[in-house]
Amino acid sequence: MFRRRVLVSVALAAALAASAGACSKGDAVSVSKDPAAALAAAATRTAEGNSVKLDLSAKTASLTVATGNGAYDFDKKTGRFTLAGALLSNFDLIFTPDKVYIKTPQGPKKWAALTDAELANSGSTSFLASIRSQLDPRETLRNLGSGTKNAKVVGKEKVRGTDTTHVHADVDLSDAAIAKAPVDAQDSLRQARQSLGADSYPIDVWLDGDGRVRRLSYSLTVGEGTQRATTTVQLEFYDFGKDPGIVIPPASDVKEGVG
Repeated sequence: MFRRRVLVSVALAAALAASAGACSKGDAVSVSKDPAAALAAAATRTAEGNSVKLDLSAKTASLTVATGNGAYDFDKKTGRFTLAGALLSNFDLIFTPDKVYIKTPQGPKKWAALTDAELANSGSTSFLASIRSQLDPRETLRNLGSGTKNAKVVGKEKVRGTDTTHVHADVDLSDAAIAKAPVDAQDSLRQARQSLGADSYPIDVWLDGDGRVRRLSYSLTVGEGTQRATTTVQLEFYDFGKDPGIVIPPASDVKEGVG
């Protein structure tokens, strides 16, 4: 049960970070004057790079739940990722707007492909849907600012050698904030609030001089008693605009469906 709760907290983190209304393009140099506006513009600014490479880590105080790296093509809405961890088998994933491809180490086909409808089913495919949501940077970045409150500049720091401004804020899970979220996201946000037992949780974002997200980190605490655990998730964004190297497997190498 403890392992399941930790995995759920990681999947939950992506859903929460993607909450609330529309974001707009803003002035990247205004982060020190208006950090809330800079956060609101961050999704658009980051996607303007057309593609990005990412590193992911998810850890508790005593366990590395998952680590991974990959890339995303914002124009084609296509990503690839390699994911591993103490509680996970190794995953080599490619996701497109309508499918997820999972590399299979055994069998006549090198890849298995699942549609969105198949991912919506219970069990392991539901877990893959959560992983897909977490690895899709659009889901993580979408409306980053409009669902946050209490944004403030913490200081100036380097991320992978790039100068950034560190902004701290709280993701707002109040009734008022959820009411402003897309209708199809509101139920999951209420469930998230119930799981966390709180109306908000802290988030830290590092923005570069162009207003793009270079690092994003947040911690969620779920469970009760001895099963209570805090999972800290961190994403780093780099190599904007470089060839993401994403190749969709040919049909001859793909087994379609769950069966």
